[in-house]
Amino acid sequence: MLAANFVPGDLVITQTYDEENLPEDRAGAQAKLKKFRKELTAARAERGEDMRMIWATEHKLGEGRWHHHCVVNATTTGSDYAEILRLWPWGSNIEIRPLIIGKEKNYESLARYMTKEAREKPGLRSWSCTRNCRRPEVETFPVPDDETIDVPEGSTVLEERSQRTEFAEYQYVKFIAADPRQLRRRRPRRTQKKR
Repeated sequence: MLAANFVPGDLVITQTYDEENLPEDRAGAQAKLKKFRKELTAARAERGEDMRMIWATEHKLGEGRWHHHCVVNATTTGSDYAEILRLWPWGSNIEIRPLIIGKEKNYESLARYMTKEAREKPGLRSWSCTRNCRRPEVETFPVPDDETIDVPEGSTVLEERSQRTEFAEYQYVKFIAADPRQLRRRRPRRTQKKR
């Protein structure tokens, strides 16, 4: 979900509460975050800009204080930081940083960080997203024996494996595309079969 909706330069936010605004429970924390989301969505809608957001609410780590980890799309206005600070009146300790994607810090490591806290109830999802978030598109297809899998130019390879047994051979490549549009209907390159 993160990779399908956010690009480097979007915003990674940690929102905390001052002592006098600290929620008593998860429902109170989620209500305040919901109000923030509605106000941010409305402010962006006035300018004709959309708002996509994925968030997780935590409280068990450290001192056990409620806080939120969010990823929000950046806008073209350049006023995102000031607007987020203005719309979060429940605490002044807000961390806002640009989303950076590379080999060490990537969508997977961010997702693991945001969902590190165990769920309170089995089956309860530890994160949520706005309705306009795009669902990931997965494309799979068989690869004939005489084709190889090439990573698009400029992409960052996260993991690559290949193995040959007496029965079969496989190749696995996990990467972050430099331009996600390169992935659309991309097929492996045909190579010469060795005899």
